[in-house]
Amino acid sequence: MAKQVTFLHGADLHLGSLLKTVGYMSPMLQKKINDAVYTAFRRMINAALRHKVDFVVLSGDIYDQTERSAGAKRFFITEVERLIEAAIPVYIIYGNHDPLEEQIEFFKYPNNVHVLSADQVDILEVTGRDETMKARIIGQSYSQPSEKRKMHNLYRPPDHDVVNIALLHTGLNPGYKNYVPCSADELKSISDIDYWALGHIHKRQIINYQDPVIAFPGIPQGRDMGELGLGGCLLVTAKLGNEAKLQFVPTSSIVWLAPEIPVKGDENSEDDLIDLMKETGEQILDGAYTALEAAGLELALNEKIEVDGYIVRWYFTGSGEIHNIVEKDDEIVPELVERIRQEFSSTRPFLWTDDIRFETSSPLVDLENISEEDVILNTLLHIYKEFKDDSEVRKQVIERIGKSWYEQKDPEDIRDKAFALDDENYRSLIEKALHMAAQRIMERREA
Repeated sequence: MAKQVTFLHGADLHLGSLLKTVGYMSPMLQKKINDAVYTAFRRMINAALRHKVDFVVLSGDIYDQTERSAGAKRFFITEVERLIEAAIPVYIIYGNHDPLEEQIEFFKYPNNVHVLSADQVDILEVTGRDETMKARIIGQSYSQPSEKRKMHNLYRPPDHDVVNIALLHTGLNPGYKNYVPCSADELKSISDIDYWALGHIHKRQIINYQDPVIAFPGIPQGRDMGELGLGGCLLVTAKLGNEAKLQFVPTSSIVWLAPEIPVKGDENSEDDLIDLMKETGEQILDGAYTALEAAGLELALNEKIEVDGYIVRWYFTGSGEIHNIVEKDDEIVPELVERIRQEFSSTRPFLWTDDIRFETSSPLVDLENISEEDVILNTLLHIYKEFKDDSEVRKQVIERIGKSWYEQKDPEDIRDKAFALDDENYRSLIEKALHMAAQRIMERREA
């Protein structure tokens, strides 16, 4: 029996979905964007062949909806068929976006694709050309869009003679019941699992590096500003009794970015802002931002980052007169957007501006240099820090603001009539409240 295996771990392909862009694009750019989720999966298959992996695992949300589009299904089949000659099998569980339910599949998968059941936990043996067992795959698909069963408790391999790999589509949140509620500690407590191949969270995360490895590969291709950075999958070499080696395989052809650009007090004209965006844009095109996004995992050997384009939402920060200028004229931002799109209209890779946001404050407010004698502003700053850092205060804030806001415990927890209050939104609201209050105080003093 094999003591070591190399495999590709991917999840959340969302084949059939489109990137959410705004504004008119040329037909050429629009085609690149429409093809992006498919390009990412093709790159994944290319990597499986290039690295001569033993097998591929896909941990849910292969498609973007229960009713798989014919085009998405046909594309998937065409790509996995390329692995047949290399004798590379593919093991799949379905997630909340593509549950098995009782549907009839119009297109049949080739023999190298193995779908794990929704009715029970399946344990499948991976064998090589010589029929030697290389590894075990353990897992269960979703039967419905919401899966409340703690199915992971039944993941019990018969022995530990080979590497045991568990596929699970979960939010890894025991407090949120919709997507296999569990914690990392629960997964660690299950014996003889070497690698937990998770899906559902679209951000790449290595939760535990050994005994067992617990990992989310992230989404292969981001589709909006909530899925920033370079997407991909994981190339894993797992060996019995040893820490697994994890490497990153980039697959995104389009990368979403949200750079922050600090504005100084004297930078208050259109040309000043365009120059700042051009400087940052050149850094993006030179690959500085995608290199940072790939940090934390070693790039797999013979892999390179190949980006067709960037979709950027610019965030101006800092304090200055530009804050007051922009607040008084609603037409400034649309004009800036059009001009910066023109500035980068002929670059390769392309750089497309999604929007420009001003997270600036009035020049009257300088909270970094408050006098020790300024009791009012120091008290305001103390209250801000308490609201920002104290979890009990945060809980009280959420209870008081009513039904318009809710604390988002899972990326899929989206409500039509309320705003998700995740960590980023909460900090942003508290910070804006701080600057608004400080500005009012300073304006009263000036008056």
